[in-house]
Amino acid sequence: MSSGFFLLKFQSSKYIDDMYNRDYLYFSPLNNFRGNVKNENGREDPREGDISLNNIYDITISIDEQNIGHAKSGIITKYLDDPAYKICSFYMMRYDSNFNPFPIDARITQKGDKALFIHDYVNFFHALDNSCQSLKSSRNIIQYYDPKSYRGELSLFHKDEYFAFENEFRIIIESDHINGMEIPLDTMKKHVTLLNTADLVGDKIRLEPI
Repeated sequence: MSSGFFLLKFQSSKYIDDMYNRDYLYFSPLNNFRGNVKNENGREDPREGDISLNNIYDITISIDEQNIGHAKSGIITKYLDDPAYKICSFYMMRYDSNFNPFPIDARITQKGDKALFIHDYVNFFHALDNSCQSLKSSRNIIQYYDPKSYRGELSLFHKDEYFAFENEFRIIIESDHINGMEIPLDTMKKHVTLLNTADLVGDKIRLEPI
């Protein structure tokens, strides 16, 4: 028997309650996630949106065949900064083949005092797809990489391994709207349960096959 997962979205009760009560998901612009200083909140990530990571090898600099300097190898990074891309992120709460949930990292629970618990993600995604028919959308598990050793192409589904504790599942939509977007989900309450973050700490959650 293979393992599985549920999805959780942690945030302050102000935003979680509003999404749940008004039946929508909020998608933030890509540039809201990129910043200058890496921190554990998963935002303001200097590498967010990187799409290429490549070496610069040792370089000799010359003018008219006269050597004027030498540069050590480094890294060239290309990144995407397009407000058309909107992101909604979730924590993947995994469980093993015996239905034992893996502990949730304490750093995740500090993201907010409430969470949307997506217990039926198959129908949740189906409802979301119906709401996004006029938009280009994609979703996937985030792949974490070591920026010190990785070289090659990247996508918006890649993140610095520093953030691996987030176990992120990401949904991306593309829209001409500059700001964030509320995507309606009329069947939200059929697939989602509202929980206090405190209820997810420790070993309170029990899963049993029917």
